[in-house]
Amino acid sequence: MAGCAGTSSEVPVRIPVRQPCAIRHPSCLAAEGVDSSLDTDHHIMTTLHDCKTLGITSFARCGDGSHTLFLVNSNVPADVALEYAAMLQASVNQALLEAVEGDSGTALLWPALYLGEMAKAVIDDMAERAKAMG
Repeated sequence: MAGCAGTSSEVPVRIPVRQPCAIRHPSCLAAEGVDSSLDTDHHIMTTLHDCKTLGITSFARCGDGSHTLFLVNSNVPADVALEYAAMLQASVNQALLEAVEGDSGTALLWPALYLGEMAKAVIDDMAERAKAMG
């Protein structure tokens, strides 16, 4: 996973970016060699990469709980954001497995909680984008 800090030797999770498009709009039709003037459906999003994060989801409640410390950045391509969320979730799973089966005891529980909160924020932000797109 290029650009992702903390990658391991595990097989990376890859989200397909370019596949034959089921959305029938001019740019995809042209890429498939179809005359777009023959198609009347027009859609907004061509690929997962074309969808971006909104940047409205905050996380890491602090103080008395009425403040959040971090916010998902806007305009991150969905495929990049979701790949990162998958990497975060894999780290959560590994930390919890080590906490349950290893000698670390509860030392990995807080980091797992924080990583899980970050992954959830990315997914929640993408869900809000999907709702906004209708």
